[in-house]
Parts: sequence; C-alpha cells; structure tokens
Amino acid sequence: MHVERANCRPAVPAWAVLLVLVDLALVGIGTWLAHTHATEVAPLCLFRHLTGQPCPTCGTTRMVLAFAHGNIVAAIACNPLMFIGAIIGACWLFARLALGRRIVWITSPASRRLLAAGLVVAVLANWVYLLARQ
Repeated sequence: MHVERANCRPAVPAWAVLLVLVDLALVGIGTWLAHTHATEVAPLCLFRHLTGQPCPTCGTTRMVLAFAHGNIVAAIACNPLMFIGAIIGACWLFARLALGRRIVWITSPASRRLLAAGLVVAVLANWVYLLARQ
C-alpha cells in the first residue's frame, strides 16, 4: 500500500450529491418526527423489526450520535466494526479530497481472498457481539 499524489481533484457526480442530500433530508425528517411525536415513525432497522434480532449494522445511528456528543467509548460500544469503518472512511475521504492524495493498495489475488475472509470474520464477530449485547 502506498499514497500517491492524485492528478486532480475527483469530479463528484451530480447523482451522488443528490443521493446524499436526499438521504440526509430523510434522516433529518425522521429524526424530527420521532422527537416531536415522541414515537417511532418507522422502524429504523427492518431486519430487527421482522426478526427481533439486531442486524450486523444495528447501533450505527446510536454510534454516530454518541460520537457527535463526544462519547467515544459509548460510540465504540454501540457498533465497534462500523466505528472502525467510519474512521477509515473519514481518513480516506480526507486524504482524497483535502490533501489531493490517492491511496493505492496493490494486492495479489491470494491476499484479496485473505482480506475478504478477514472481513467476513470481522462482520460475523461484530454480529455475535451485537447479539450478545441485547
């Protein structure tokens, strides 16, 4: 893995900007409705609503809110894997947009398979943690 200088800032497609804005608007409206009516307007997690068990990403909203309030320990406890993913994503985004750098990771097919297997194990371990926490 190495970091190299990007030739130019990445062009952000209009559909991606629109998708993010619509998502943020829906989350904002849902949060506002939930707070003003003191009731859950719609289930946040369809998997949990249907099965009664948390999905591998359950707790991500609570993790973001805890992190926004500066409570890092509670944020990690809500969903450790998503917390790590958010930190890695934020670092990648900062390197790409603010610094104009591109992170290049050259791997062999064998190491890609190993990485994929490690990711599956991490998701399953995180899911077991979430199931045990409830």
